[in-house]
Amino acid sequence: MSSSADGKVRCEHCNRAYAWQEKYAGKKVRCKCGQALRFPATDPADQGMELELNLDSGIDLNMGTSKPANTSHGGDALATPDGQLNVPPPANLGGPTCPSCKTSVRPGAVICVSCGFNLKEGSKLNTSVGVQMSGGGQVYDDYADGIFGRFKRSWTFAKISYGMIWDFKQLLIFPVCSGIAALIVLLSFALPVGGLVLAQANSEMNRAQQRQAQMQPADTQAAVTATDATAPNVVAATGDATQTTDTAVTEAPAATKGPPRELTEEEKADFAQMRKGLIAEGKSEAEADKIVADAQKFMFALEDAFGEAAENGGAFEARPAEPIDYVWLAMWGLIGFAFYFCNYFVIAFFNTGLIACAMKIMRGEVPTVGYGMKIAMQRLPQILAWALVSAVVGMILKIIEGLNDKVGRFIAWILGAGWTILTFFVVPVITVEGVGPFKAIKSSVKTMKEAWGDSLRGNFSLALMTFIVTLPIYVVMGFVLWASAVVLQSPVMTLCVLAGCAIVVALISVATSAADTVFKAILYSFASGNTLPAGFDTDAVASAFARPRKRGLMRLFSRD
Repeated sequence: MSSSADGKVRCEHCNRAYAWQEKYAGKKVRCKCGQALRFPATDPADQGMELELNLDSGIDLNMGTSKPANTSHGGDALATPDGQLNVPPPANLGGPTCPSCKTSVRPGAVICVSCGFNLKEGSKLNTSVGVQMSGGGQVYDDYADGIFGRFKRSWTFAKISYGMIWDFKQLLIFPVCSGIAALIVLLSFALPVGGLVLAQANSEMNRAQQRQAQMQPADTQAAVTATDATAPNVVAATGDATQTTDTAVTEAPAATKGPPRELTEEEKADFAQMRKGLIAEGKSEAEADKIVADAQKFMFALEDAFGEAAENGGAFEARPAEPIDYVWLAMWGLIGFAFYFCNYFVIAFFNTGLIACAMKIMRGEVPTVGYGMKIAMQRLPQILAWALVSAVVGMILKIIEGLNDKVGRFIAWILGAGWTILTFFVVPVITVEGVGPFKAIKSSVKTMKEAWGDSLRGNFSLALMTFIVTLPIYVVMGFVLWASAVVLQSPVMTLCVLAGCAIVVALISVATSAADTVFKAILYSFASGNTLPAGFDTDAVASAFARPRKRGLMRLFSRD
């Protein structure tokens, strides 16, 4: 919103002019183009001057803070913690005074540097906006703030981020493309993973049979060969069907190579039921006995492949590792690393395009999908390097998790959470600055420390707000799915409802992913000292960087 020389209020988006009206004084209205603008508290025509920056006062309207008008004036007494000069206004100029703190202000001043009162709009501003200017953000009372303060901030941030998505719906194309690309990556790895599983299983089977053959004498092997040819006929010659089943189940392993252990009663019953089913399907008793014997040999081969049975109730002891085991482990490691790399690349690539569009919105411009894709392609080397670093870290965390079920998983979770916090702004840094992954990590850590200092605990949660808002939707979908499957008992209706629920869940995931990425871009832009568009609630964004007030003994360890 700007004021022209004729006293009219103009929209910065469409340049449409409106006459100043007292009933709208100091209020926020909406232009016909949809842009929000605020009417001045006083008639611009009565002021008789342009509301411009008073250069000798050192006030920057965009930043809401003071900065030196002449850097040659040394003097540490006037220096702020950020190393900038804080030039206060004269005590009394004989001119206008601030209606809030009654301090004299220069003629034509817009913001009172003493209290932050906006003389143009008649509203009080927070003078500690921006981490780069305030040196660490605001301080809030954690006890007095409580869950309701966090809930209020989360709701405000959700409105900001989802509001940007609503105004620029083309931004949803980026998470949609990211999801499709991730699905393609998953499907492309299904074939090599399945082939590797079959190859490893076949190799383990052959090795198990070779070990069994090496443990048997030569005459036993000859007897086994002769018995294999006659065993089905002997079983088939048995008169009683039940007795034939039991004989086939218990004697088939002994007639081949000798089972490493006795079959349990449950296994005997399963194989007997299997034989009955084969005969019912039209197979002869000899064919059924042969299939049952092969199934038993396959079961024992699998047991031998993954371990040898111990004497304590069927537990397994791991067999000594062989060179081929390390080959399979290396192959699985390469596939896992490639999968991590492709997924991280897909996520980082489309998030870069989305953040580029969000940054363009905060410059007051309308973004396009093509612009975001162009920036992502320009940052392709940096994205590839970042995906490589992320894949290495992901594999290391996975290895740590596999070392021990409980302790390893806990350590991996702690390290993963720390890595996520330290790299929170990596993709925005890559998008804006175009630096490599290590410089981006360093810049992200620096920005995080300047934003939240030593407190790594956030005072808001978009995930919590998303869960609260979407919980009724999930409850309704669950009820409809239950009604169609249990009450109506209609398979067609159940499939239709299931498909509809899948679409709703996909839409929620897309919107949530886009909103999270957009809000990350907003936080990075603000934490870096950049300005925000006129429609943004700057004070609300500044509250994201507030630190909890230290109490009791904790104040003794505070550097503030």
